Amino acid sequence: MHGNIVTIRGAFLILIMQSLATGFLSYPKNRYMALLILLTTIGFNVMRGMREAIVFQFGQNGAMYTPFIRILCVLPISTLLFLFYLSVKKRHNSLVAYYAMTIPMLCYFIGYFLFASQQVIDLAQLPEWIRAAKSLYAPLEFVCVIFYHWDKTLYYVCCEAWGSFTLVILFWQIANENYSRQEASSYYPVLSMLGGVGIILASAIIEKMGRSDNMMALTTQCITGIGLCNLWLVNRVWQCQQQKQQVQKKTPVSLIDGLKHAVSSPHILYLATCIISFSILCNVYENAVRNIVLHHYSDEKAVFQFWGAFFLGKGLLVITGNIISRVLLRKLGWFYVAIATPIITIFSIHVVLLIPSIQQFSTLMAGSQSILWILAILLQITYAVKYSFFDPTKEMAYIPLKESERTYGKTVADGLGSRVGNVGSGLIQTVAIVITSGTEFTEIAPALLIMCSLISLSWALAMRGLNLSYHSLIRQEEQSTTFDKSVNIGAKV
Repeated sequence: MHGNIVTIRGAFLILIMQSLATGFLSYPKNRYMALLILLTTIGFNVMRGMREAIVFQFGQNGAMYTPFIRILCVLPISTLLFLFYLSVKKRHNSLVAYYAMTIPMLCYFIGYFLFASQQVIDLAQLPEWIRAAKSLYAPLEFVCVIFYHWDKTLYYVCCEAWGSFTLVILFWQIANENYSRQEASSYYPVLSMLGGVGIILASAIIEKMGRSDNMMALTTQCITGIGLCNLWLVNRVWQCQQQKQQVQKKTPVSLIDGLKHAVSSPHILYLATCIISFSILCNVYENAVRNIVLHHYSDEKAVFQFWGAFFLGKGLLVITGNIISRVLLRKLGWFYVAIATPIITIFSIHVVLLIPSIQQFSTLMAGSQSILWILAILLQITYAVKYSFFDPTKEMAYIPLKESERTYGKTVADGLGSRVGNVGSGLIQTVAIVITSGTEFTEIAPALLIMCSLISLSWALAMRGLNLSYHSLIRQEEQSTTFDKSVNIGAKV
């Protein structure tokens, strides 16, 4: 079995490398960007795997802690980080912003490994005040434990923030500053495909870590090495664009004005709604799978290896999806590629929440590897269409905007949007817990179904508005280009 997996990985990697060798990698800037997306995706998924190991350390019911972590910790810390990022970006540039965001998180990863305990929390050894709070109202246990074990909670937050900033914000911000709309339509599917290769490589790394007696040490070494390489690569990309940056003149925009403009733009709001909707629905689905995994496996290494295998399948599907999306972009256009993600995501979340006799089905899932993998494969497909279909089209939707609109708009839609989505998933699960007083995921599923259906409707409406807005901006850009050419011809005559 292991030999077959290696063969599949090797075949796909050779296929991708051969396809990229003709054209894309002939420019130094593209080579640096290719390495950057590859390493960034590896780091993103390795830390997601480590995030799952941290959830395991909260015990068998660890999935029920994540909504409270997202609301009480991820939301305020992410907000501060985004304000810090915007402040640095406004005063300096993308290079300095990249350094300012990644270095502090790398330091915490190293500090956690050196000084914190990596043992599973023993609920029997919790302080008396936590047990007293639980006796008053059972869900209070979740709130008390995440603050009592603040070091694990903060590690979870940093794992979330690492992925959001290095990939969703910083990498694609750099890409949008370096490529035109025409280049993006050709290059972004390639970069996304390389991201799929990165996911496959990450699965191999996670698989190896899962067999180690000290996963935390290997993870820390891996993410530190990736972080340092990425800092160098970003510097090289910046140097490639230095002459272009000197020619371009920026119109200064204040932080407050930039945010106000982004929030008041329907185009940005449509994008933000799409991103928030996906994050909420996918995180609820993922938490359902996480809950099953934690009940199915009793060993931290087994949990880590499960997610390693999960990332392998996701990577293969992302690569396949990117090959398909490149063809569909040329033949069908922007909208039909972008709409695939909401269709599949909405279907997936309703499948997991609409299962009849869910309590009995949960018992069956806890003892059935095959049913667990059916739901996991559906989650892999959901992520694959997001990365290969929605992400390239989403990035293309930023390019017709002005430079300041791209910067603040991307921060609002991608940055705050993805964080709001993650926190939103925690919020609706917390509301469901409060309403039902449930301590198991199966007890809150019916309430989640109603809320997720409403979110699905808002996503569908936002996609319709985004399609109209995007094509309107494209027409304006084409008319402006035609007018400029006419003026230049008239001046020559």
